[in-house]
Amino acid sequence: MNKPFLSVVIPVFNRPKDLERALNSLLNQSEKNFEVIVVDDGSTEDIKCVTEKYIKNLNLKFIRIDNSGGPARPRNVGIRASQADWISLLDSDDWWTQTRISEVLMTINKNKNYDIFYHQLKVVSDDRYIKWWSNRILGYKLSMNAFVDLMTMGNALPNSAVVIRKSLFSQFGYINEYSEFSSVEDFDYWLMLAHYKCKFYFIRKNLGYYWLSSTGISANPLRTIQCNKLILEKYINHLSEDIRLAAKSKFDYFAGSVLFSVKHYSEALDYFNRANKLVGIKLNIKRLLKIAWIYVGFK
Repeated sequence: MNKPFLSVVIPVFNRPKDLERALNSLLNQSEKNFEVIVVDDGSTEDIKCVTEKYIKNLNLKFIRIDNSGGPARPRNVGIRASQADWISLLDSDDWWTQTRISEVLMTINKNKNYDIFYHQLKVVSDDRYIKWWSNRILGYKLSMNAFVDLMTMGNALPNSAVVIRKSLFSQFGYINEYSEFSSVEDFDYWLMLAHYKCKFYFIRKNLGYYWLSSTGISANPLRTIQCNKLILEKYINHLSEDIRLAAKSKFDYFAGSVLFSVKHYSEALDYFNRANKLVGIKLNIKRLLKIAWIYVGFK
C-alpha cells in the first residue's frame, strides 16, 4: 500500500460503543488516504472484536498493551507505530464530521511551514448539562506568542482536533506519561512545543465533536485542579513577572470555575477573588458574573 498522508491514533480503555462511534466517523470520511491505529490500554472489555468489524473498510492496525492508567502511553505507542508524516489524535469517545480529514489535509498542503494544525470541536454531553459558564465550542486562535496565550488563556487545542508533524516527537520527545499529568498531558505537550516556537495553525471550523461525560478522567474536580497546578508550576518561570501574574490568575479562575461547577461556592469565591489579573474581556466578564451569582444565589 502507498504511504498514508495521515495516521489517526486512538487510545482506548473499555467503552466499545464509544469507539464504534469514532470509527464510524472515520469510515465515512470523504478523504481516504489515512491509516488508523487503535491502541487498547488493557481493556477488560473486548475491544479487538470492535476493531475487527472495520478491518475490511479501514486501513486499521490494532495494538494491545498492559494497562497504563491513562491515555499518554497508548498515544505514544500508536505514534511510534504510525507510517505517516502527520499524526492526528482522536480520543475514543470523540468523533469527526465527514469532511474533517479532507479539510485538514487541504489546509496542510497550503501551509506547509506550520507544525501543528487544529480546529474547533463542538461539546456534546450525555448526562451533564452544559451550563452557561461552560464553553460549547472548544478551540481558539493563538497569537504569534502561543506560549503566553496558552499560559494566560488556557488550552486552545482540544486533543481530538490536533494534527501534528510526526518529526516533532523525534525532535522534542513524546507525550508525558507520568501519572501526575494524566488528563493534562496534551496541554503539557502543546506548552512545550509553544515554548520551543513551533508554529500553530488554527482552522476556524467545527470539524468534530467532544464528548463530555461524567465518567471521564477529567470528572474528578480536585484532581483536575491539582493537575493544572502542576502545569502552572512547570512553566511559570519561563514567563516575565507581569505575565506570571496573568498566568496565576488564569489558574485561580480555572480552579474557581471547577469548584463553582460542583457547588463548592465558598472555595470558588476565594479563587475568583484572587484571579484579578486575567487577560481578555471574556474571561473577566465570566469571572465577575460568577462572583455576582455566588453573592446573589449563595449568600
